[in-house]
Amino acid sequence: MKAADQIRESLAALISIQANLRMGAIQTQDRQARETYENGVNLTEEIIGDLKRKLETVELQETRHE
Repeated sequence: MKAADQIRESLAALISIQANLRMGAIQTQDRQARETYENGVNLTEEIIGDLKRKLETVELQETRHE
């Protein structure tokens, strides 16, 4: 499996996790729990952005080496 494929799989998993965190934030009545969920959403957003940028770089490199 190429690195780009692994990054895509990681992105898909993180996007799913982020959706679950968003649902948790919406569904909970507990303020502290909501903040925890929202912090998780923010962290995953940063990681997703980083991985998307890395994916672009890796795809370019893999294209050059084919």
